[in-house]
Amino acid sequence: MEFSKLACIASVLLPLAATSPVPALPQSSLPAYDVLIVGGGPAGLSAASALGRVNRSALLIDSGVYRNAATREIHDVIGNDGINPSAFRALARDQISVYTSVSMMNGTATSVTPEMNGTYFTTTDAAGKRYLSKKVILATGVKDLLPNTPGLAAGWGKGIYGCPWCDGWEHRDKPFANLGTFSASFVQNTVRTTTLNPKPLMLTNGTFNNDTMAKASATLPSWEKQLALYNIEIENRIIVSFSRLHGDDGDCDDDFIITFEDNSTVVRNSIKGNFPATLASDLPEQMGLKLTEDDGEGISTVVVDKNKESSILGVFMVGDANSDDSFNVPHAMWSAKRAVVYIHEELLAKEYAEALVESSQHAEQLWDVHESFEAMKIQLAQRIVNHKSAEELLEYLEKF
Repeated sequence: MEFSKLACIASVLLPLAATSPVPALPQSSLPAYDVLIVGGGPAGLSAASALGRVNRSALLIDSGVYRNAATREIHDVIGNDGINPSAFRALARDQISVYTSVSMMNGTATSVTPEMNGTYFTTTDAAGKRYLSKKVILATGVKDLLPNTPGLAAGWGKGIYGCPWCDGWEHRDKPFANLGTFSASFVQNTVRTTTLNPKPLMLTNGTFNNDTMAKASATLPSWEKQLALYNIEIENRIIVSFSRLHGDDGDCDDDFIITFEDNSTVVRNSIKGNFPATLASDLPEQMGLKLTEDDGEGISTVVVDKNKESSILGVFMVGDANSDDSFNVPHAMWSAKRAVVYIHEELLAKEYAEALVESSQHAEQLWDVHESFEAMKIQLAQRIVNHKSAEELLEYLEKF
């Protein structure tokens, strides 16, 4: 097509491109969305909120399983510091409900299947219902692998916790212990807590031996100097139980009796656990998403790029389960927003491109019609020039 024709078409049709219909999902009776979100914790809820803000259609499927379910309070979340996790989720759901393009439901997603080379995805839940979407955000999180020592699970989230930023300040300047398998990272994590308590006790539970010391020296040659500098004591006796001396679900004034195998005891106000974690959902492995290599402490997460997209295009992992190596609520919320901004921009680009293709097809049709009318005008002009009668001209025009 000549440039003049393209210019004519573009001047009329390009402004209409953004409002043209987009054939993105197949014709189906199944519910269809721009994005399907799996997981209803801080990351999933943040993704739903961000999608609602730009009027994208989304469905959030919430299994009701949360890593911080046992925690009394969420901290370091500006504007919500000290809120109970369940109250935080309820408030978030209530605020998200004003965005009519977003739906939320309780349930468990059991499979996510790419269709047509990843053009769209089919998600199936535990009830067998299926949903279509252009993109999928996994916000399924991780779960902590707690030792089976009696009393530890009962205290988890209530005086025994995993994150000093999340729960440590409430126990500052009180007798404090760190519990875990001896390693270089355990030494570093213990040193990080010395701003909360100048002399934390390091509970290694029988794992402080020649083998673990050699491994720690290989990656952190200065570990002995660090422990000495911060006056950190190692307690290597086997722990047989934890029992709460006082403190309850609503009170951070905890005390725990730690009993060793020789029946001796120590009391600590709080205990920071340094435990491995694993993916909370089997969806990433089921889908074949690329995972990080086990770092030796039982943590393997989903590899993502800067926009939180996984090794399968169109599938995003946000929150604790991605390879950002950051495990807290603010990060979970930020990673979700980062993913949604990218998804929205990518969908806009695809929609615009598809609209341009559709517009160009209409343009070709319109140009064909235009050329036929041009031919008619030429023939009519020739008839007039040839001095045909009025009757002949009328007869000719009736053909059009």
